[in-house]
Amino acid sequence: MTSIMVSEGADWGASREAARVLRRKRRRIMLVVTAILLIVGLPFLEGFIDGFLHRPRAPLPHPVAQAAAVIMLIAVGIVTWRNWRETDEMQRQLAIETWAMIGVTNFVLHPLLTVIGAQTGRADFEDYSWGVSVMIGLAFYLIRRVRS
Repeated sequence: MTSIMVSEGADWGASREAARVLRRKRRRIMLVVTAILLIVGLPFLEGFIDGFLHRPRAPLPHPVAQAAAVIMLIAVGIVTWRNWRETDEMQRQLAIETWAMIGVTNFVLHPLLTVIGAQTGRADFEDYSWGVSVMIGLAFYLIRRVRS
């Protein structure tokens, strides 16, 4: 009688873990598909409409680009929140440290690039600070992941 109860519990835990892995895999696939559709789909749709209406190619208007960015941020935020609930404390600590690295890097780079941009005559030079900060944060994350 005891062996039956133990095996039932083991099956339940294994099936729960398998379901969790499957959910995580589906979520990641959906995130990649959504990102590809947003990044590739919106310009394609705009070009298709311009071609259908015989209009010359025009750059993406700011409200449409901003709406696409907001939609992408919301999708990434939801997926990140869902994944956050299923991660252990080590993965959470690495995520917090990575976000801190991105923030500190941008905190230092933005004023530095503003001064460099003013000296070189480029008014928008400090706009690169976020991209550089994210790349440094990604490198930090990958180095920490490989080391552990």
